[in-house]
Amino acid sequence: VIDEETADGGEARVSRTSVCGSWGPIAGELRYFADRSGNPRAAIEGTQIPMQLIRRYATRGISEIAFDARHKGGQLVIQRTLEYFGFELERDVEVVDEFPTELAGKIRHALAEALAKGQVRHPSVKRNRAAVDEIRETYRRSGGKTPRFGLADLTRWYEERLHDVRSMNALRNLRLTLNPDEIVSRDLRESLGDLPGAVIIRDREVDVEYDVEDQDGSPFGVARLRLPEKLARTITEDELPALDRPMRFVVIRGQRGAVRANTLDELQDLLTRPWSPDETDEADDIAESVSGDERRARELANRKRHSRRRDGRAARGARTGGENGERRGGGRPSGKPRRGGGSRRRFRGR
Repeated sequence: VIDEETADGGEARVSRTSVCGSWGPIAGELRYFADRSGNPRAAIEGTQIPMQLIRRYATRGISEIAFDARHKGGQLVIQRTLEYFGFELERDVEVVDEFPTELAGKIRHALAEALAKGQVRHPSVKRNRAAVDEIRETYRRSGGKTPRFGLADLTRWYEERLHDVRSMNALRNLRLTLNPDEIVSRDLRESLGDLPGAVIIRDREVDVEYDVEDQDGSPFGVARLRLPEKLARTITEDELPALDRPMRFVVIRGQRGAVRANTLDELQDLLTRPWSPDETDEADDIAESVSGDERRARELANRKRHSRRRDGRAARGARTGGENGERRGGGRPSGKPRRGGGSRRRFRGR
């Protein structure tokens, strides 16, 4: 026990019958018991060891190599720790510009992951964003037949092009241009890009979003229609467009969340209920991923709702404060305290 804590972070106080101090390393036998309330406790009674002896046999290691984007321009940091059998005695953060030879591989992987997440302020990251979105949209439109090019794939692509980088200055001067033709051919991307992004139903334009679902370990493509609620309540199967893949349905209800269904009958049944699935516990059981447009719409609705509540509270507070100040002050400025001597005199008079 060091400073009344075990290696896993548990609390272990020094026993009252021990002659050891409360702070510093103590080697001995741990006793676990329960207090009067039934809470588990631990106490130790043993021999106190000098901290210099613990540090002599402690080992230094590297706990993490990461890119810290909170500083201006970002910086690469290495966290070094001093440990003794699970106890972390020290933690130092070192800013690195030149890559150490023994850590070059781990540093390149950390930088590649930061580039894939968009944390590094590099000109190529912004330029490659459109190409990455195009490749991923092609994957969704193809029904999972083209490369997905997720975060791990993008990290691997960046890491392959950082094999000669040995400093942060070399990284800033490096061109990392992603060509979508290397991942998916141009002809295939153009043919899948011709798929309709919207359909006309009852003279209304309905957006179509393509996605990939997993069924028995094999991916297949679906088309998700974002229907207005009034149209979704009265539409029939005959009015649905003919697409080359199964259809899914989404109705966004603003502050009430969204209603998602795999069939039209299921969608209309959910719309007749008094509550949306997002307003009940059924929202935790929905495994379908939320699209980016739907997520942004829901965030905007939540911000508007909180803004209206905040403005309403401010208006009520101002109105109540003005009325109370005028009523209580009796013509005096609001907030000026009223003397209490009159009430005592009246009490004594009675």
